[in-house]
Amino acid sequence: MNSSDTSFPPPANPLSEPPPLPSLPKSETEADGAPAMTPIRETRPASHAAREPISWPDLYPRILRWTGALILAVAALCFLISGWVNGSPLLRTGSFLGFTALLSGAGIFCAYRWREDKGARTFLALATAFLPANFAQLGALTFAQAHGSLGYSVGLRKVFTFAPVGETMLLAALGISLLVLVPVAFTGFSALARSGAKKMTVLFLAGNALLLLPWRDANLVAGLGAALVAGLIVADRLWFSRESSLKTWDGVAMRSLLFAPAVLLVVRNVCMHPLTDGLIALILAAVAALFTLGLPSCTQRRGLGVASQVIGYFIALLAWFFTLQACYPGNLPNEEILLPIVFLPWCLALFGLSFKAEGKGIVTRGLAASVACLSCLLEIALYGEAGYLPSILGLLTALGLLLAAFTLEERTAFLAGALTLVVTLGYHLHLAFSFVQENLWISLAVAGTGIILASSYLERHGGGLRLRAKRLRRQWKRWN
Repeated sequence: MNSSDTSFPPPANPLSEPPPLPSLPKSETEADGAPAMTPIRETRPASHAAREPISWPDLYPRILRWTGALILAVAALCFLISGWVNGSPLLRTGSFLGFTALLSGAGIFCAYRWREDKGARTFLALATAFLPANFAQLGALTFAQAHGSLGYSVGLRKVFTFAPVGETMLLAALGISLLVLVPVAFTGFSALARSGAKKMTVLFLAGNALLLLPWRDANLVAGLGAALVAGLIVADRLWFSRESSLKTWDGVAMRSLLFAPAVLLVVRNVCMHPLTDGLIALILAAVAALFTLGLPSCTQRRGLGVASQVIGYFIALLAWFFTLQACYPGNLPNEEILLPIVFLPWCLALFGLSFKAEGKGIVTRGLAASVACLSCLLEIALYGEAGYLPSILGLLTALGLLLAAFTLEERTAFLAGALTLVVTLGYHLHLAFSFVQENLWISLAVAGTGIILASSYLERHGGGLRLRAKRLRRQWKRWN
């Protein structure tokens, strides 16, 4: 694990930071011609620290810390899937709880005995990261007590398969685990994200508490996971994203760790129980959020950011489709309105997201306008004869696209709106002509009247129309 050059922040009471080492008087240090003793840790601005090259002697401890953290993570995985799973449920839960407490104790030892903050941060971060695994095991105990053992004997499912231990032992295991895990969580967040430690601890424990619930219905899990992720995103925007101290590597890592319980909540159901459309929709929505929000922030190239967001938008469309299937189990809504229900809300959402998208959102709005136009045209072509709904939707969509085009001065939205309007009006004219064809005199009268009215309008307003056309052409050249 990487860490900053700043000193290890003081944890919460009852522990307190040890006093600094005393420095020798200047006369004693300069008596032998040696330079005066400098403080053990220097606090430099982050910008200066980032510019200074890292020497090989400074890099060796970092490599060792990363290697040690990786070995501990692999050891924890082996600890879970080895023959240890054949032990009693309480032995398995207690062993992993002790392992987590040992990591936290090693971090405290490094901080207060050796006064070495980077190794301490590594141990405390690992201990905090193992909390969801502890809560998942407690959740397996709770599920076994409520529903009995699932009876899996091989594979990964065996890791989360427990036998009932009785209500008394279950309550004791929950109480002892909470007494250990709550201080571990607060110590870890205090070490790496001190300014938000209290709120992060509460949010992290609340998310982990969902792992204790004894229900495994996939749609219920999808709803809980979506609510948890949405709440964490709102909390991050309100409390953590504006804190400069939480924008460092340590702060970002601990902010990301808050989402680990939601990930484990979904992964556990994917591995142990049948999938449903609601859970698939949640997984696709999470992947879409990664492509639209996460990956663009990790690259400096606008083209890659735009491409990542476009991919994320289409994954979000799949998520919306599976959401509809979850809302209408067995069959989707009437096929005559399926295209508008699937595509138009998605296009409207893209227009809203475009104002926060890469490249000023021009590509995103163009994509939304094009898809909205195509969906309306397909709706008219396939189901236009069935009623007036396709025509009404086409007119409303065309009106919205044209208003957006003139407001934002964007050509793609204008072309999409104009095409939708022309096709929709053309369809209405087609219906009108099919009616008047049965009465020839009506069609001739309408045509003659229309020609005379057009000639009169051109005679009276022809010059104004030419001026408007020139002005529109000049504006068109300035549009995006």
